[in-house]
Amino acid sequence: MLGLGFPLKFVGLIMECITSASSSISVNGNIHGFFKSKRGLRQGDPMAPTLFIFCIEYLSRLLNTKTKEGPFHFHKNCSELGISHLAFADDIMLFARGDFSSVKVMMDALDHFSKVSGLCLNPTKSNIFVAGKYRDASQDILQLANFPRGELPVRYLGLPLASHRISGSDYAPLFMKIDTFLGKWSTLKISYAGKLELIRAVIQGVESFWLQAFPVQKTVLNRITTLCRDFLWGSKFAKVAWVDICKPRNEGGLGLRDAETWNNALLCKALWNIAAKKDSLWVIWVHTVYLRNECMWVWQPRKRHSVFFKRLAYVRELLVQKLGDHNSSLEVAMQQFCIGDNLCPSKVYDFLRDKSNPKPWMAFIWHSPIPPKCSFTMWLALRGRLPTKTNLEFLGLPMECELCGDGVEDISHLFFGCCVSKQIWGAIRHWLRIDAQLTTLDRAIRWLRTARRGDPILKKARRIGLACTVFLIWKQRNAFHFERKPLNIDGVICNIKTMVYCVLGRVWPNVYLTF
Repeated sequence: MLGLGFPLKFVGLIMECITSASSSISVNGNIHGFFKSKRGLRQGDPMAPTLFIFCIEYLSRLLNTKTKEGPFHFHKNCSELGISHLAFADDIMLFARGDFSSVKVMMDALDHFSKVSGLCLNPTKSNIFVAGKYRDASQDILQLANFPRGELPVRYLGLPLASHRISGSDYAPLFMKIDTFLGKWSTLKISYAGKLELIRAVIQGVESFWLQAFPVQKTVLNRITTLCRDFLWGSKFAKVAWVDICKPRNEGGLGLRDAETWNNALLCKALWNIAAKKDSLWVIWVHTVYLRNECMWVWQPRKRHSVFFKRLAYVRELLVQKLGDHNSSLEVAMQQFCIGDNLCPSKVYDFLRDKSNPKPWMAFIWHSPIPPKCSFTMWLALRGRLPTKTNLEFLGLPMECELCGDGVEDISHLFFGCCVSKQIWGAIRHWLRIDAQLTTLDRAIRWLRTARRGDPILKKARRIGLACTVFLIWKQRNAFHFERKPLNIDGVICNIKTMVYCVLGRVWPNVYLTF
């Protein structure tokens, strides 16, 4: 801290906090004794992150000073900017030409830092990487550094670093992480709607961490899609194609993201940062080493350039085709995807994805108060993808309705033509004061959307009631088919009313319901 120029009084106060700390040991839940801390703060001390930043800042300045004093030679791609190190939290990377004198300067700086701070490098967690013409003459360097020789690719900050294109096997940590999540969830009883939310919030979040860093191969993306699809449907039989699931809800999908399009959208952010010359060391380095005063909108990658920059050029051409603009105006055209000076990948994704015609009924079934499991069942029913007898005809099953035994069991018959369903609908229509004849789901939704204005609570109850009725009729059908539970029409009607009352009670907890 003295080397960084902090006042003596401030340094004294900090050292008092460090040297006066004491700790105790908990054995079987009981605290036993106190002992003085020789150095450092207690674990979890709020001052620890600040002191760590002081230490890393001192190390950074020390490395900059030592490399200028020499004899030191920068790595060939770092010499113009004078980059000797990168630090992320407690992970640090050092760069130098692979000669003995340059490595010795680095090691002397690390030894000096260890003496003044007490922080030492762990040889078992450190590696030295040698490439090019210095690969065969690296024995002296390895002995000097006393670190084991590492081989690329190596995992750094959760992602693989490699000098070549990332292969499928390098994505093993990603697959392992996804498999771990899915393995835990597969043992739980989760509805389709719950699985959908887990995929959206967790799996696609993990996926995005990798997609923003690499142009991921299609085979890898297809494998991730297969894992998510099998988890959602619980079998190899997918009720709806994944490409349809990845459409927005207002277009009949479930709002998940298509991995390949999302990968391109995230890479567009890197493309924009480079073109806009953002204040970032990486952007400055790209302009210095790759572009060399060329404009990113017209720059063409060379054969020797990495796959990452070749993919950026591909994404740029994709934008040119979609926007219909020339390169000279591409930067202006992309302003529509920005929030302030920052590109929004979600806006780019919406622009790049394939569009479908809007489905007005989707806003109705995904209405916020409706329980998601009911919305999901309604969604499958409206798409005609519930596994009714007609949809499973290829299995050679009898086509008779499970509930009434009369008529072919398709979606229209099961929910509106069956005598059991008619009794349930009759009670619900009377209860919710619906005077229209509901013969199909489409007609029911159309009537509820165009019904006259009236009591807002009753209108919301009708929406919820429709979704809950479809859900519980389907649940009753499955209980009879798979578990041979006897039909209980009054029980189904009671469950529908209970579910509607519970939902309305959460929305209007202090309102007295008159129906």
